[in-house]
Amino acid sequence: MDYFERLGAALEDAWSERGRDEEQFPAAAVAVLDRLPPGEAFDRSQLLTHLLDPRRAVPLQLAPLGAFGQPGFTVFHGHGFVVEIYHWLESLSAIHDHPFCGAFTILDGFSVHARYEATRGAALGGRAQRADLQLRALELLRPGAVVPFSLRLHPLVHALVHVPVSSISMVVRTVRTEGYFRYLPPSVALPMEGEAEPLGRQLALLDALAIAGDPSHPERLAAVLERADFEVALRVLSAEWPRTTPAGRAALVTQVRARLGAAAELLAPLLERARRLQEATAVRESLRDPELRLVAVALGYAEHRDQVLELLRAHGVEPLATLHRFVDEAGLFAQGEEASAIIAHGLVEGGGATQALAELRRVYGPAAIDAHEADVVEFCETSLFAVLRAATP
Repeated sequence: MDYFERLGAALEDAWSERGRDEEQFPAAAVAVLDRLPPGEAFDRSQLLTHLLDPRRAVPLQLAPLGAFGQPGFTVFHGHGFVVEIYHWLESLSAIHDHPFCGAFTILDGFSVHARYEATRGAALGGRAQRADLQLRALELLRPGAVVPFSLRLHPLVHALVHVPVSSISMVVRTVRTEGYFRYLPPSVALPMEGEAEPLGRQLALLDALAIAGDPSHPERLAAVLERADFEVALRVLSAEWPRTTPAGRAALVTQVRARLGAAAELLAPLLERARRLQEATAVRESLRDPELRLVAVALGYAEHRDQVLELLRAHGVEPLATLHRFVDEAGLFAQGEEASAIIAHGLVEGGGATQALAELRRVYGPAAIDAHEADVVEFCETSLFAVLRAATP
């Protein structure tokens, strides 16, 4: 498609006029995309034909196959910058910054954009750092939206989740990289790259032993945690947390407290947040209905009820009706879990544990519910629907 050639040439000129300063590349990209809006040239069928054409010349590919996009394509490789197209079935859920400068835009579908204000602070151990992380916006991006980012002038810590299956985005960016961090709200940042050898392979084996139910796993887990710095402890507990009971989670934190000191108190809050996001991501990936997928994204990232309702309103649907439909149709509750569905419907309406217990006693009788009061409270406070409890931000 000659659009990418025209876009690349215009980017080269615009960036040259700004002295090829990497921090000025986002401004060049925004100006060029305003002058050559991709939406006016975008045709999904033509783009797919172009990308699948075996006869066309293909530039050097910087979009890693299997790592970003399903798949991604470098469609223009310029002097120090690239234009990349990403086809998405499921986008990454990690909150991250960028190691390069540029801008992204949505070509097809729509996306939820969670934007954060983040400040990295003191080292915690290993490569982990303290990070003050606050959600500033949970917004809907439609085709034509352009968002710049850079290392200093336009810092962007975010998660961008493409909702419909499939969606297409485009990124214009520099190629030199400088740092790349993943953020775990509310308080920690980690380098995006995984553990170096041999540690990464050892932790993968430890995880495999847990999945296999190997009887030696608890003893081996304790031995690893006994020597773990903060980063290793976080990575190990991130794997253990979703498959462990609340009492087991508390015991894991106790195991590392003697070694990590006060830093150990950061673990439970961020691991609970990560567990909720992991659950929401798994639910989203099990669905195809765009509205239900949007609800799953909202429940995963929102920090209070109003953010969920506002995001659904922005999509043009009635929030409560859509949330109730999600409870009924997302496949979360198997036969015999009707009580959980009742609680979820109550949380959609802004209730909490008190209202849930009253409704369950009305439906099932006090004798059937009193012994499960703690379970009901836990569901209201830790389930995917907990964010819907009525509360001020």
